[in-house]
Amino acid sequence: MTDSGSSTPHVRHARVVDEGGRGLFNITQIANQWGTRYNQDGKPIWAEQTLPHH
Repeated sequence: MTDSGSSTPHVRHARVVDEGGRGLFNITQIANQWGTRYNQDGKPIWAEQTLPHH
């Protein structure tokens, strides 16, 4: 996920009628950790998730 804004991302709890604002909330539900790296194009948001061993 990439965001071109310069503000620090924060988790929002979107209302039923909101069309946006759910992406980072969903990531926090399944990821072990997440963060951002700022660069010239904006801020990519990264996440790490532990996968089950088979």
